[in-house]
Amino acid sequence: MAVSVSQVSRIESGDVSTRDALDRYVTAPGGTPSLVADSGDERLRVG
Repeated sequence: MAVSVSQVSRIESGDVSTRDALDRYVTAPGGTPSLVADSGDERLRVG
């Protein structure tokens, strides 16, 4: 896995918020990261 155990711990506790770190965390087990802007009545997929 490209994400260390300590990095996972920091992500899960909210200490890491960079997009790159979160992308690696999601893709490590085979996930696909995406960014969604939700304005209540409308959702826009940003990335």
